[in-house]
Amino acid sequence: MNKLSEEDFEKSRIYLILKFKELVYTLHLNHLISHQEVEIFKSISSINFFHSHSDFLEQEIHELSSTGKIESLSKLKIHFFDSFFNLLPINTSFGINDFDIIILPKLGIRITQIKELKKTGISELMFTNNLGNEISINLIDIEPEFKWSKIELLDSLFFISDNSSFLFNKEGFSEISDIESINNNLSKKIINSLEIIKNTSQDFYFDLKKRLHYIFPFGNDENFTFPNFTIPTLKKSIFLSVKLLEETDLHVSECIIHESSHCKLNIIQDTILLFTSPHNKLEYYSPWRKDLRPLIGLIHGIYISNDLVDFYFDLIQKKNSYEDESKDKIEIIIHQILIAFDEINNEDLTSYANNILSSIIENVKQKASKIKIDIHSIPHSVEIHKKQWKGTPLKL
Repeated sequence: MNKLSEEDFEKSRIYLILKFKELVYTLHLNHLISHQEVEIFKSISSINFFHSHSDFLEQEIHELSSTGKIESLSKLKIHFFDSFFNLLPINTSFGINDFDIIILPKLGIRITQIKELKKTGISELMFTNNLGNEISINLIDIEPEFKWSKIELLDSLFFISDNSSFLFNKEGFSEISDIESINNNLSKKIINSLEIIKNTSQDFYFDLKKRLHYIFPFGNDENFTFPNFTIPTLKKSIFLSVKLLEETDLHVSECIIHESSHCKLNIIQDTILLFTSPHNKLEYYSPWRKDLRPLIGLIHGIYISNDLVDFYFDLIQKKNSYEDESKDKIEIIIHQILIAFDEINNEDLTSYANNILSSIIENVKQKASKIKIDIHSIPHSVEIHKKQWKGTPLKL
């Protein structure tokens, strides 16, 4: 059980659909949406909802459910319209509060200051701007002024550069690069890295195709090292540093797997408890970080690193030019997992989390045995990390 099952993901799918239905009911009860809008929301079947909803619609469902912000209500309508455009009947329309910028990522449109969105044809929509002007857009041939730039990496996986707060529920990410040459070069590097994943493990590759929809570049300052990261409410999106242009394609492959594994664990956390009581304190030593981490940080680190162990193990079996580098990496990662696991008190974990982590430990020990890694001989870099660590871990 060192992998999450489809049943685990199915629970999250059901949870999201139920949460959306409850949200629609609450909005209508409080007279925040019309009966006509309720009928539009109800017109999408559960199966179509799951298969077609965008990452950003899911984000707004969680945001509006927790905060009740009216701004999120307009964004909910926009992302619903964007997600299910092909399934909505002609003449479907939504009234929208003014936004400086509106982005419909699936339709590939970027427009400004609208009051209404309307589907006027199979491949045509119309929006009314804040001046009352009605403007039509043909989705077959979108005019440059309305086109939202994106690069297709795989089927349904896109490379996007846009720092709009409309997408991220923040003031935008000012460090997201808008430099065309950097974006083009990074997207090419990502394509090469995806090819490494595909040639190494079809399972990893198809899992990426299935679960990941957007990759955003991050960073435009040559004097600062930008991190790769995910946002818990965006479960199909990852952010990759432009500094990866300086790294090998293999390292970029690792980063893609690393961040997408975060996404998978974020999904199941909607419905599955991993620890028995709140553990938000920064109190654990982490072999991956210089600072104290909460319990969930260690769980994520162990789970993600296990995916990397499987990836590098598969790569070693290929006996290609990456074999030596893969052996060095997998040895370090295995020891980091074992150290992190020893930091955790099993009584703090639910039975589900205990089963996952115990099976991961069994998996990495088996892999270590097969490629003759001594789990009792800690690599120098891992040992030095513990010795130089400046925090106060519970156990050392």
